Amino acid sequence: MRATFKGGSTIAFYKADVTTGDARETWHNRPNDAIVANPGNVRLAGDRVIFQFVMPGGGRGGRGGRGGRGGRGAAAPETPATPESEALAKDEWDRYYTLNVMDPSARPVMLTTTDGLIENQTSIAVSADGKTFYYSTNAKDIERRHIWAVPAGGGAPAQITTGEGVETYPAPLASGKYLATLSASWNMPQSLGVWKIGTEASAQKVIFPTSRPGFPTDAHVKPEIVITKAADGLEIHNQLFLPKDLKPGERRPAIVFVHGGPVRQMMPAYHYMQFYHWAYGINE
Repeated sequence: MRATFKGGSTIAFYKADVTTGDARETWHNRPNDAIVANPGNVRLAGDRVIFQFVMPGGGRGGRGGRGGRGGRGAAAPETPATPESEALAKDEWDRYYTLNVMDPSARPVMLTTTDGLIENQTSIAVSADGKTFYYSTNAKDIERRHIWAVPAGGGAPAQITTGEGVETYPAPLASGKYLATLSASWNMPQSLGVWKIGTEASAQKVIFPTSRPGFPTDAHVKPEIVITKAADGLEIHNQLFLPKDLKPGERRPAIVFVHGGPVRQMMPAYHYMQFYHWAYGINE
């Protein structure tokens, strides 16, 4: 069974006067809309709403990912297939779209055209002026996480943070000049970093903690990424921690650390999740 409003729409946005309660519809979706069917994780950016989209059968939700989302934010399974929905079903990534809900003829515009994981609600943020959408992803660097930015109305995403570290939890500051992140590297546990926002990616300034008395920074080794192939051809990404005093050709016993998965990813840096932060330290 399917229930629709007159004309076949299933979702509408309204603008209401908070003093009188009077409201009027400003936008509604099209019949069998493949994208704006059940918007999830909505953010307001001026006259626009930014929302997450996961197509059933695609993305982590469609593959029975974390939390059993089952494609939350996507078209309902009983929605009739359309050419648009069939094309979207082939997409493996979570996407965010922007929609001008004050324009009745507006259609959603994809913001996150980068192919990469956008893990959860802590991975995104909207600037104070509502003009820029920030997100943490492993696009272009599958081993790590970096912050990207894109105009809230759509456009070409730009990478804001760079390097061999891991940056998550983007927090654009009210001035619009700086971005704060949780940051880590192969020898720096989770810290608070600040990046200057400009035309080019800037260097990070770690503002907390500024010192770690007693922390064994120098005892760390930089892990190497080693890729092995399973019998079916699947590439497995591994991290190799070699002792500093290992001599060429020397053979030593090895410890193999197998972590939970497959929806968790170890990184060549201190992780942003508590257990994996510990696990990385244990490996070091």
